[in-house]
Amino acid sequence: MSLGQSFFGCIATVGLIATGSAYMAFTIPVTLVLRYLDLECRSPLYSHFVEVLDGLPTIRAFAWQVASTEVLIQHLDQSQKPYYMLLCAQRWLNLVLDIVVMALATIVVALAVGLHESTNAGLLGVALNHILGFNQLLSFFITSWTSFETSLGEIARVKSFVETTPSEFRDGEIPEPPVSWPEEGAIHIQGLSLSYPNGTPVLHDISMQVSLPTIINSTTILTISYSSGKSSFILSLLRLVNPSHGSITIDGINIESISPSAIREALIAVPQDPFTLLGTVRYNSDIMGASNEEEIISVLKQVNIWEAIEARGGLDAILEDHPLSQGEQQLFCLARAILKKRTRQGGCQVLILDEATGNLDSETDHRTQQVLKDALEGGTVVSVAHRLDTIINFDRIAVLDAGHLVDTTAYSRERWTFPSDGLSI
Repeated sequence: MSLGQSFFGCIATVGLIATGSAYMAFTIPVTLVLRYLDLECRSPLYSHFVEVLDGLPTIRAFAWQVASTEVLIQHLDQSQKPYYMLLCAQRWLNLVLDIVVMALATIVVALAVGLHESTNAGLLGVALNHILGFNQLLSFFITSWTSFETSLGEIARVKSFVETTPSEFRDGEIPEPPVSWPEEGAIHIQGLSLSYPNGTPVLHDISMQVSLPTIINSTTILTISYSSGKSSFILSLLRLVNPSHGSITIDGINIESISPSAIREALIAVPQDPFTLLGTVRYNSDIMGASNEEEIISVLKQVNIWEAIEARGGLDAILEDHPLSQGEQQLFCLARAILKKRTRQGGCQVLILDEATGNLDSETDHRTQQVLKDALEGGTVVSVAHRLDTIINFDRIAVLDAGHLVDTTAYSRERWTFPSDGLSI
């Protein structure tokens, strides 16, 4: 009986494994492709959700609820198609295994009937029981393995992203510049040209020099006014984009010879859209923890935002629970920049402002500019500004028009005006 049981069990096992392996080798590539399509089709759905949440007041104001719902349904239908096909492929594999089991059971019964003289009912029952039991085990194994292979798609996408995304680091770069860099804040730009990957040139042969302050504790300020190419210029200073031609030198060091992370650590940048991280006011003010409580409060008072923060619970208040207004966020980012200059070893002598006071009223903007002048004296401020009041106290103005440097000169109220169509000379 033992020999007969083993014989029929081996037949069933070999048949199931051979058939299941063949169909699994066919199914896994299909399910991987379907999994990729499933992930790709979900992206428009998620993007639509975010757009609707961000634009909810506008949708309600213009009564676009029906149109937004229709777009949502379309994205939802498209996102479900690959998922449905993936389930169909898995169910098809299970069906194939069940059919194979049925065929093997039929073969075993046929052999038992043909060899009825040497086979009894007990052996037949044991063989059929083994076939059915092994079928359940093999089905579970193949389904789990297929799901595992499919789930590796996310890892494969991350791996592909890491391998195909070019690194911003270059050979021959200095990992870390001197600790005191930039110590003086002198910027020299020579023949700077910039083109994006699509080939569109945005900066054309820009050359200028921001000299060292000629008077102790004076501030040399460069303002790039309302014109084309200013954002690309700011990105070039931070090495978020690399120029096609030309060079940018700060304190005698070409920034292309320094690692991008070191440049962004050494310079102070305040973006147009203020941002805060998850956490307390204390953490957002000084992420590195280099300042004590008195220093943080002093800077927040200096930019006239401490009262608003104190009303929300002080330095230990959670910002996401007590959000700041747009103008308050800009003041907070300016305070963070001032604090970084004070705490960084060697000091930061270059501050980059990308319309950092654009959401402030004229009076608050004037006070903020005075605070920046006092706190950052002796350094260089590169600022993008659209209001005349913002650049009154600046030493130098540079105008970019369609990526060309139109003029660079000292500020004069009689020389510069801001009509409705932008800056004019």
